[in-house]
Amino acid sequence: MPKPFDNKVVAITGAGKGLGRAYAHHFAALGARVVLNNRSHEGEQKSSADLVVEEIVSAGGDAIAEYSSVEDRKAGDRLLACALKHYGRLDCLVANAGVIENRSFRKQSLEQFREVLEINLMGTVNVVHPIFRHMCERGGGHIVVSTSSAGLF
Repeated sequence: MPKPFDNKVVAITGAGKGLGRAYAHHFAALGARVVLNNRSHEGEQKSSADLVVEEIVSAGGDAIAEYSSVEDRKAGDRLLACALKHYGRLDCLVANAGVIENRSFRKQSLEQFREVLEINLMGTVNVVHPIFRHMCERGGGHIVVSTSSAGLF
């Protein structure tokens, strides 16, 4: 029986843990081929993205990892190129990558605040912009931007 995302390719940023990992497993279970983006962290024996790829593949799914940091202005271009190289298409992007800042605004330095903006806001833009352009040229696609309520409080 066909699944809703058979033959679809979904890219997910911040897919190495938390909600991103859950999104990756969800789309894989729906039949999608998944491109998991998560930056590598210093000292890791194995990237968290690689671990999630292993989980999906061992469950019978199809997934690959891509390691760009969303802070890099070319991260979206590399994520798109990875999807196109391995699967020939990209149908959906879940822009989920971000950092958690537990300090209130008054307790942050301006540099700490700028870092959060660079990752959570501009990191999303860096990924969405080239993929949005690609989807417009291709005639369609889906983009979901995930965020938290932390910025409201």
